[in-house]
Amino acid sequence: MRIGPDRAGSVSMMLADTVGDPVAEFTVGTTPVDPGELEAARVVQLGALYREAWVDHFAKSSPRRATWAVVGADPLRAAVGLTAAGVYAQAYPGLDALAEVRDVPDYVLLTVPTGEEAATTARDTLCWLNALLAIEALATVTVVFLTTAAVPAFGPADANLAGAAVWGLIRSAQVENPGRFVLADVDTDEASWRALPRTVMSGEPQMALREGRARVPRLVPGRPARATERFAGHEGSTLITGGTTRMGERLARHLVAVHGVRHLVFTGALPPGPTAELTALGATVTTAACDPADRMALRELIDRLPAEHPLTMVVHIPQAPPDDEKPSPAPSPTPDALAEVVRAMVGAAEILDQEIGAATLVLCSSFDGIVGGAGNAATAASAAALDALVRRRWASGAPAVSLAWGPWAPDDAPSRGGIAGVGVLGAREAVALFDTACRASDPVLIPVKLDLAELARQAEAGNALPPVFRSLVRTTGKRTAGKGAVSSTSLRQRLASMAEADRDRTLSDVISTQISAVLGLESAAVVRPNQVLLEFGFDSLSILTLRNRLHSATGVRLDTASMFHQSTPDDLVQHLKQALLEDRSGRGDDDAPNAHAVETRR
Repeated sequence: MRIGPDRAGSVSMMLADTVGDPVAEFTVGTTPVDPGELEAARVVQLGALYREAWVDHFAKSSPRRATWAVVGADPLRAAVGLTAAGVYAQAYPGLDALAEVRDVPDYVLLTVPTGEEAATTARDTLCWLNALLAIEALATVTVVFLTTAAVPAFGPADANLAGAAVWGLIRSAQVENPGRFVLADVDTDEASWRALPRTVMSGEPQMALREGRARVPRLVPGRPARATERFAGHEGSTLITGGTTRMGERLARHLVAVHGVRHLVFTGALPPGPTAELTALGATVTTAACDPADRMALRELIDRLPAEHPLTMVVHIPQAPPDDEKPSPAPSPTPDALAEVVRAMVGAAEILDQEIGAATLVLCSSFDGIVGGAGNAATAASAAALDALVRRRWASGAPAVSLAWGPWAPDDAPSRGGIAGVGVLGAREAVALFDTACRASDPVLIPVKLDLAELARQAEAGNALPPVFRSLVRTTGKRTAGKGAVSSTSLRQRLASMAEADRDRTLSDVISTQISAVLGLESAAVVRPNQVLLEFGFDSLSILTLRNRLHSATGVRLDTASMFHQSTPDDLVQHLKQALLEDRSGRGDDDAPNAHAVETRR
């Protein structure tokens, strides 16, 4: 093959055989590629950018019998709602009264108060946790923490910072005490109270319910970056709080060297080395002794910026109070210490949100807010609240993104994370993920290096994993090996001898089993025949996996693009039936001249 340039930017290609005789000659047209799109493609290939998706959950209709109790203030009227739904719940004024009863209930509901600041609510919730763990009589009780509008399960407008902080805190408690605590974000609809017991008893530790619909969180790959570029033509000033941290210094160098940012403002004194390096790259560096949690000082700092270089971007790296920067020897912080950390980390972000106007706000939060972390309750609570703040700002139309960072190193030296299955990002990977996340169309993204094979080994070994991993880590522990994998020839023969209703039922079982296997569902029985596949939580990768599994089970190769849009299990049943019965001689689908496509709903 000889390749060379042609006119108008095209490329000419000439093919010859082994003795040099021409075989073909043609011209290939070229299209310019935006560097950001190339970088986004590289990041996708890294497989280290995720987002939290909320997928519908269908619990069994007849859960086992259990006893329920509602403890403390009941502003959501949970006791009344459950009783109206046919589940009697005894009310108790406090945990002490509950601990004195002879037969403690199976499930206890505690309502997280609304309207308080995030730090106060997190402190009160930790008091409850400590009390629960100290009462031996309640050791076998499953405690359900009720919140409202704390998670974006049904829309980004749900962004109650106090409730979100509780989610981060309880997620860490779930890691430390598997099976003990449940999170439920609820409305007061009668149908939701009917659905709550079924969903809790299905084994899901985190859920949201609205008008009887239940959704659960799952981690899925981040969506492709959009075309908009937050850094292009960036002539304004960029404020980096926490710029003296190693993360802040690394991101500052990247913004200047790669994106041409020329006016940097740091809070805190930047060491001479990084300042000289940034100046050599052509940037003007200003440092200010300004605590972003000090509203007046921040306002004065913004007002002093030159009119020709107004504030256009803020990168906020939250920092804990100085006394809390060193790891505490205690396994858990005291309620007051937790509140201090949350107040410091979230309070500054709230003031920035209110004072920076239309500037882009980039918050650096933590992966702990999504998955929890043993011994990291304060970080998890703060990070979850920061993510909620960004969702609230984003929903109002102001530009914002939160990066829930997993472990990363400021350099590219090999290193290991402290959590099995969670690696450490190198600096180059981290800044690439930073760029892609800032271009994305989601308010919260999760840059983290996951070793899915290691996580799967942990799950197979019986180790409890955070529930958000269930869409990424496939295990066979609760499924019968080989179920649903039948010979395509025998399947054709069986269908040919069946009545029409039996054919539909057989194919429906095959499809439900494969959907359950791909998504890691507790049971194939939860698959609804008229549910659009995307609403189950499928993405492009899992759709491809489903297509391949159905091909192995039936011999019919389906069209992935058609499956990805509006197909339902019923659509798949009808198409597979037609494909399998149109030629009863047993010829496989791969022998046909064209692959079949699923007919989608319009």
